[in-house]
Amino acid sequence: MTAQTRTGSRFVLGVLAGLAGVVVLAALWHLLGGAAPPRQENYEYSGYFLGCLSWPFAAAYFALSIALGWGVRRGWPVALGMVLPLPIAMGIEMASNPTSHNLMPFEVLLYWLPAFGLAFLGAHLGERLATRFAPMEAAPRGGKQP
Repeated sequence: MTAQTRTGSRFVLGVLAGLAGVVVLAALWHLLGGAAPPRQENYEYSGYFLGCLSWPFAAAYFALSIALGWGVRRGWPVALGMVLPLPIAMGIEMASNPTSHNLMPFEVLLYWLPAFGLAFLGAHLGERLATRFAPMEAAPRGGKQP
């Protein structure tokens, strides 16, 4: 496996880990009763994620980004994956009703950028902590043991 292939696979792994992590976190948040019910009836998908917004959720989101950054050892792919569920949900809603989300630029400023910033900060911190305290060891090549 070449270095470029490893880098690409770690990028995809980081995005998928962030995506799955946020979906699971939001599902747990709803299951435990921490999320508010949807406020608008046409926004059932994005409302699922936006209903979770609270300070405790932000703390859990940040902790998850640190853990994923530590595990994957990539900061910005994890952050990208953690932000993806909301634009995907909004895209589905806009496909079914083109008049929905007519204030998309403000939604980007109010929800996506802060979420990406928080996820990037946490994932980058996790990546740095992992490289400092648990460096990855190189696998022996050619079948020779050191």
